[in-house]
Order: sequence, then C-alpha cells, then structure tokens
Amino acid sequence: MVIANNKGLTLIELMIVVIVIAIMASIAYPSYQDSVRKTRRVEMQSTMQDIAVAIQRYKIANFTVVGATASDLGISESYPTQGTAFYNVSLMPIDSTSQKLTSNNWILTATPKTGGMQVLDGSLVINSLGQKCWIKGSTCTPSETTNWDGN
Repeated sequence: MVIANNKGLTLIELMIVVIVIAIMASIAYPSYQDSVRKTRRVEMQSTMQDIAVAIQRYKIANFTVVGATASDLGISESYPTQGTAFYNVSLMPIDSTSQKLTSNNWILTATPKTGGMQVLDGSLVINSLGQKCWIKGSTCTPSETTNWDGN
C-alpha cells in the first residue's frame, strides 16, 4: 500500500483564498477612495486659504479689490494647476463683460469638475470675511456658524 504525501493546495482551497482576498478588497477599496477624496478636498481648502491671503495682500497694496480680475489676484480656473484638475474655481461678484470684481465683499467657490472623482464631494466656499463652508455632496453659503468640517 502506497501512501500519497500531498503537500500542495487543492483547487477548492485556492478558490477560497481568492474569494477571501476579493471580499477584503471590495471592503477596503471604497474606504481608500474616500481617503483620496478627502485628501484632495483638504489640499483644495489649503489652496483656497492661500488664494484668500493673496486677495487680502492685493487689497492692502491697492486699497481695494474692486476692478481686479481673477488673473490679477493669481487665481486659475482649475486646480490643481498641474496634473489632473479636480476643481473649477470661481470668484464672485464679477462683471460679466469686463470679468472684474465689482465689490470688496467677494466669495470664492471651488466646484468639483463634472465626471471627476470629487463630484460627489460638494463645493468648497470661502468669503472675504474668512467664513467657510462645505457640505458633502452639496453647495452652501458661508456664515459665522459654518466651516469646512461639513457642519
């Protein structure tokens, strides 16, 4: 009588291992996507803070921002400016013909690009008073009680 000494895996055992790995990946991937989305949002928030500081510097140097264009203030239409852009940025109130600011009270809005991963994330808004807001999947109006924490 010969006794077989099997040291390998059967096909069933191999399939079970593959299924377990697939289940673990299907649970981890959405969490990974949320982390990437949050990182991009935080980077945009930092960029918006930098833009707000640049606008205030321009206002100090020129005593006003009325009549300034987005390019005068160092604002691009899309961010990040290198690589794939995830947000469109707009500054209001802008005169539609001259594209110049019409008030010292401005609102800067970063809207996720259509078709991009950030589109489910919602718009980021900051105004001339330093008030900020962000609500996941929505737009908002900044006030004293809003912030970028989603509240």
